[in-house]
Amino acid sequence: MIQAKPNAQYLRNEIRKAAAGVSFPFFLTFLRLQDVREGKVIPFEPWPHQSELAELFETGQSVIILKARQLGVSWIIAAYVLWKAMFQPYAVILLLSQGQLESGLLLEKVDNWYRHLPEWLRTPQTRYTKGAQAVMEFANNSRIYALASTPDAGRSFTATLVVQDEAAFHDYADENYAAIKPTLDNGGQLIICSTANGPLGLFADKWQNPGSLVQRFYPWWAAPHRQKDGEPSLEWLERERADFQGLPSQFRAEYPSSAAEAFVASTGLVFGMDDDGVLIFSPEQHPKGNLSPDPCRWEDCKYHYAGVDWGGSEGNPTVVDLIGVTSSGRVHKFHSFHQTSAGVNEIDAYLNEHCPPYGFDHIECGADESVAIKSLRDAGWPAQAAETNREEGLGAYKWFLKSRRFTENPETCPESVAEYHSYFFKPQRDPTTKQLYATKTPHDHHADHKDATRYVLLRILRDEASRGSDFGVAYSGVSL
Repeated sequence: MIQAKPNAQYLRNEIRKAAAGVSFPFFLTFLRLQDVREGKVIPFEPWPHQSELAELFETGQSVIILKARQLGVSWIIAAYVLWKAMFQPYAVILLLSQGQLESGLLLEKVDNWYRHLPEWLRTPQTRYTKGAQAVMEFANNSRIYALASTPDAGRSFTATLVVQDEAAFHDYADENYAAIKPTLDNGGQLIICSTANGPLGLFADKWQNPGSLVQRFYPWWAAPHRQKDGEPSLEWLERERADFQGLPSQFRAEYPSSAAEAFVASTGLVFGMDDDGVLIFSPEQHPKGNLSPDPCRWEDCKYHYAGVDWGGSEGNPTVVDLIGVTSSGRVHKFHSFHQTSAGVNEIDAYLNEHCPPYGFDHIECGADESVAIKSLRDAGWPAQAAETNREEGLGAYKWFLKSRRFTENPETCPESVAEYHSYFFKPQRDPTTKQLYATKTPHDHHADHKDATRYVLLRILRDEASRGSDFGVAYSGVSL
């Protein structure tokens, strides 16, 4: 029997299918979406940031994505999941979200893409179940599981690809990451994606310390319809802001302009977002933010200060911050001492190790340890009890941060930098509504370096005022 020759269309489709199987960006050209407004299926035209992610995903690198809301990132992730499952036999893909409903919705996006593919391009689907056991299987033995973020989610799998969607809101994100870590160590790919949810938790930690994860941040204007003439549309932003009346911090977290704003805007941080919408502490590089390598050698500073906050009970550390004023007037923290159960002898040794050529100008100490202060003076150090008025000191501190005149070296002061994300105003519960709200009193926990630094910054302002320096401008207008 003579076999019929494949027709030209069949051969063309086979060539295109082979090309789509090796190129995810090319695969996107075949995708269609249901346009609910027009009531018809239309071609998918990726936005620039979606195209960028498509090229990045295809490399197989693990990625962490911080984004504003409604930028279509979950849709491009769903498309990548489908591509991976259809063209990599025996792939095991895990979709983790807050709950079963959320992970199931992401799997529905995968199915939406699949249903609108050309018939000739599809790898046959052999199973698709929804609900508590949501799974999609293909004829090439690839499987996609939709899982809720439970403590053991992902533990029994050796996965090809793991997606943690809206990871900042997972109740068990740390446990999930520990469960899937062996998969990643064996060459699996991880995609972590979320809007921000405050400066604490696995997502924030991984963003600050990404390791091998490739970072991508997409601000609120990444979508073209949020731009005007190629620039961010402030008119669009203000229309959206109207839906967040009374919730400015939440709005900035969901529609951030920068990665710093996304995390630091959370309600309750002492050094979060000020009333004028400016970040008090910005974990960006100077001059945009407050982190920087040393601008000069410590010994070359014009003035040298140290701040001491004494340790106490419950394991509170004793800290010493070394802060210099450069010839340009910039104030920089060069180094920090951080040790539990440290006494005067340890502080004396640290000061001797870092003593500048002409000595310290001032060493400002917490006023609650008069005997220890006297011991430092007896050892020859210019130690004195600091002005410890918290409101005045925080006012000075905030002014220095907001003006970007104060910077810290994150390499030599890691504990000090970490405190910015854990220094909250003390919460109280309204007796009538039972709602928690932030007071104007900072919680003392995790504030040891903040105290030592505010002692010094207040002293610097007073020294500049006595010298008639132009640097010491008024700071009382910074809100507390």
